[in-house]
Amino acid sequence: MDFFAVNDAVVQLEADLKSAGDGERLEILLALSWQLRQRDTQRALALADEVESLLAAMPQSVQPQYIASRLLLIRGEAQYLQGNLAIGQTLGRNALQGFILIKDACGCADAHALLGWIEVEQGDIPQAHTELEAIIAFTVGNDVVRLTAAQTGLARLLAFKDAEAAKQRWCSHFEAGSAGRHPAAVCWVEDFLATVASQCGDYVSAIRHRNNAYTLALASGQKRRAIFAAINIGDSFNSLNEYHTALEWLERGLELARPSGWPSMIGYALMQTAETLRRLQRLDAARNMLLDALAMMAPIMASRHYANALFFLGNVELDRKEYTAALETFQLLEQRAVALNQTEPLFGAQRGQAEAFLRLDQPQSALRAAKTALLSAKNHPEHQIRALRILAEIHTRHPALQFSQHSSIRASAPPLHYLQKALDLAATIKGYIIPGDLLDATAEEHANKGNWQQAYLFARQASDARDKIHSLEADNRANAMQVNHQTERTQADDAHLRELASEARRAEILRQTSEILEHLGVIGQEITAHLETAQVFEVLNRHVHQLMNVDVFAIALMNNDGLGMNTVFGFDDAQLAPLPPFSLADADANLIQYALDRREIYIDRDPERGDPNWHLSTRPTCSRLYVPLCLGDKVLGVMSIQSRQRHAYGPREQLIFRSLCAYTAIALSNATAHGELNAAHRKLQETQQQLILQGKMAGLGTLTAGVAHEINNPTNFAHVAAQNQRMDIAEFEQFVATLLEEDVEPEIVQGFAAHFAKLSANVSIMLNGTERIKGIVKDLRAFTRLDEPEKKPVRLSECLISTLNLVRTSWTEKVEFITEFNDDPEIECWPALLNQVFMNLLMNGCQAIDEKLQQNAHQPHTPQRGKLWLRLNLYQGSIVIAFQDTGTGIDSAAQTRIIEPFYTTKAVGIGTGLGLPIAVDIVKKHGGDLDFTSTPGEGSCFTISLPLISCDSASKPKVIGSNLNFIDRPRGSNQ
Repeated sequence: MDFFAVNDAVVQLEADLKSAGDGERLEILLALSWQLRQRDTQRALALADEVESLLAAMPQSVQPQYIASRLLLIRGEAQYLQGNLAIGQTLGRNALQGFILIKDACGCADAHALLGWIEVEQGDIPQAHTELEAIIAFTVGNDVVRLTAAQTGLARLLAFKDAEAAKQRWCSHFEAGSAGRHPAAVCWVEDFLATVASQCGDYVSAIRHRNNAYTLALASGQKRRAIFAAINIGDSFNSLNEYHTALEWLERGLELARPSGWPSMIGYALMQTAETLRRLQRLDAARNMLLDALAMMAPIMASRHYANALFFLGNVELDRKEYTAALETFQLLEQRAVALNQTEPLFGAQRGQAEAFLRLDQPQSALRAAKTALLSAKNHPEHQIRALRILAEIHTRHPALQFSQHSSIRASAPPLHYLQKALDLAATIKGYIIPGDLLDATAEEHANKGNWQQAYLFARQASDARDKIHSLEADNRANAMQVNHQTERTQADDAHLRELASEARRAEILRQTSEILEHLGVIGQEITAHLETAQVFEVLNRHVHQLMNVDVFAIALMNNDGLGMNTVFGFDDAQLAPLPPFSLADADANLIQYALDRREIYIDRDPERGDPNWHLSTRPTCSRLYVPLCLGDKVLGVMSIQSRQRHAYGPREQLIFRSLCAYTAIALSNATAHGELNAAHRKLQETQQQLILQGKMAGLGTLTAGVAHEINNPTNFAHVAAQNQRMDIAEFEQFVATLLEEDVEPEIVQGFAAHFAKLSANVSIMLNGTERIKGIVKDLRAFTRLDEPEKKPVRLSECLISTLNLVRTSWTEKVEFITEFNDDPEIECWPALLNQVFMNLLMNGCQAIDEKLQQNAHQPHTPQRGKLWLRLNLYQGSIVIAFQDTGTGIDSAAQTRIIEPFYTTKAVGIGTGLGLPIAVDIVKKHGGDLDFTSTPGEGSCFTISLPLISCDSASKPKVIGSNLNFIDRPRGSNQ
């Protein structure tokens, strides 16, 4: 795992995380958490928690110890950054032990790096040196980044102790290019070179190197190093007396530090800014800022930054002439310096106390503090010079101390003794410019003693020193301004070049996007031009495969209940494929959740890993893009494209597919609206036809009733007359018999008998005819039942027989009617409507038989009549009426459409296509079903199922192709 990754790599990790499967997610989360530990510490910890939860759910993980140890490092560094050094140190040591167990060299190096940073913060430089050496020992192979981190750490420690030695030991090594090209490694080298330059007083070079380090630190996610670089640049400008530029860089560092919440970094930025304000004599503002820094760093009082803040506060109090407060601050600093075992803070505390005691007119205490400071600075010549100057000032202000404290020094010369000693020491420091105020103080002491010539010489030297210092400061300021100008110009040029490149990329992207959108506009017009969903899907499938790499293409639409989705179109490996439905109750119902959340999801998974969520028979896909189909606030469903290649869908493909989804949502909405409009139009046509048919039936019923009435009256007259005629003939025959004598010839008697028999036969024929006319009239009245608008209980056998009698007269020569009434139930219904259904089914059966007879007319052994069975049974609590014929049957294509309104298999002018749809509606109005089975060439069977308990409407759907056990070729009775 990279020690510090560049920003582009982190962006790629973020992108990979969005599309990662369960197996890859843990690995990516761990890497991202590690790289965010300084970029965004809180998010890094949140990701670490997620990794830990995933690890707990995956006990079979092959690297549990590695992951656990890396998590300890992430949390340990977070504690270190928050100032909890002891906790961070414990976590780092535990992580080190874990990495040692699994022999992970990189992990061990990273653990030692954390421990080394903590030791530096605590001021234990020897132990920090040991930790850095350990990093080098664990660095293997071509890991230049970790190796450079350790080497530059050792080099910086040496530079703070002996800049010249560090320069000779390390500068040539790093300049040889061993740091490689990784931004993190180059950043540390630049920081080391800046440290050497600063320690040698070359602040201009220090600024140049630290500016490079600042840029590289931000590019490699080292926010802590970037904050240090910005603040140290400000400190270097302070040394060049460029305070306003210093404040700009210090403010930049503070802006980086505040969002992090790291106490040491915020406190460091505040105290360095306060030092700049002190030099600008803005003492109150500097004091307040230092108090804020100390409060911020209260949890890390053991750190060197806290000690530095105390030193700065003591100096501010001296400048504010608050000598008692300054004394207390320096005394507290001395305690912290002793605890840290650091010489420089200890010297600063003792020197500050000496000056505070002197200003408080406590010469004895001042003298003791100054002597102690001189002893503490024995290895630091510049610190010794400062201590000697304070000793000289003490003796100048308090001459009485000369006799009692310095018997070895001439009674009249203690100040000169210390000043001369300081001058002698300054002469030994290479490149050191003796301050003008030191020379002035020496000149003044010689003048006080009457040594005018010596006073004049030192005064001239002081003037020359000041001129030299002023000249040097002027050069430094000019160089600083030049460096700052070059830096700003370089940054501006870089920004300009980036802007130009960005503009060029943007222009190219705009051009490509414009072409894509123009092409998509044409495709969108084609998609939205279709009003049938099947045509929309066909167009989409064609264009999706032309524009992108697609192995699987699917469209799932929300159910009406909103509880799931059905895949309405699926295309897998160039073949239409039935894809499974999705339910919100499914454990892997992510697809529906994405749609409900209006989220676009892109999954890119490793093909080597198994996919338990893949349900298709074909090979799993690697790249999967899901986009919800939305129209306004309504979610219609989800559309998905998938490829067996990894990284198949970049921003361009996602833009194209997103646009296609928008067009698809519009097209589906249009298709739905068009379908609803067509359905409403068909319903209106059906209603109109039903009304027309009902009107015709009503007119026919009225006409039939009128005709029946008109026929019935003369028929009754004829029938009565025929009955009377029969009686008259019988009486007349009896009368003739009484007239004839017994001796009448037999031939005459037989002739009369034959004549009367013939008259009686004619009367019988007339009576039979009138009876038949009366039966027909009765059946007509029973069929129309116009006097019965409400439901009424009737026996279905009566309805069936009356309808059958009307049909039989026209088809008796071609159809043999067979009835099987195993039951004769009574049902509450609308008799006229059911009679209409019965008539329709009987006529359809007769016409099918007639068509088959005509088709087989020229074939030998063709029967003269077909058969039509009419059955009535009770079956599983329902009344079942079956109409079975031996006609032509219905072919398979027509069976799926036979109940569509206006669809008919009959010739033009014979069928309207409304008989069966109306029959279905009538049966459903009675709460029943109308089903059928048919075998082409053999016949059909239409079955009506009615409940024994009637209802006004029903919602049970018709089931095509159902079969009932009792509908076999029967043995029936002819009627």
